[in-house]
Amino acid sequence: KEVSGVNLANTIYRLKQKGLVVESPKSKSNYVLTPVGRQFIDKLKKRISYRINWDGKWRLVTFDIPEKQKRDRNWLRRILRIYEYRPLHKSVFVGKFPLPENIYRDIHKHKLTPFLHILTVGEIDDDSKLL
Repeated sequence: KEVSGVNLANTIYRLKQKGLVVESPKSKSNYVLTPVGRQFIDKLKKRISYRINWDGKWRLVTFDIPEKQKRDRNWLRRILRIYEYRPLHKSVFVGKFPLPENIYRDIHKHKLTPFLHILTVGEIDDDSKLL
């Protein structure tokens, strides 16, 4: 996917604001990870390393989180995307792998369990959009 110059500049600006990257001492047009950025990448790799061989079943996450918990709803969407779940609708996501246990604990901590359902589905009619 192509990235426009404005989008790239905005992304770099946000990464710098969060302390994840700095300009390279060798070249002003290059950026390097900071120690905080490296830690972030390491944590992200650990999150992604939960993968196992796919069992052929899809995980369908549906939720209807009240507006007053909008922050938690956005958090859940970010987490699902990190774990490679794809949105079918704003409040329906599908993924290949079960979420790690720590995510279930976080969902409980955010008090989202009454608003959330996770289903394991054997097949989806046109899964080519999801692969």
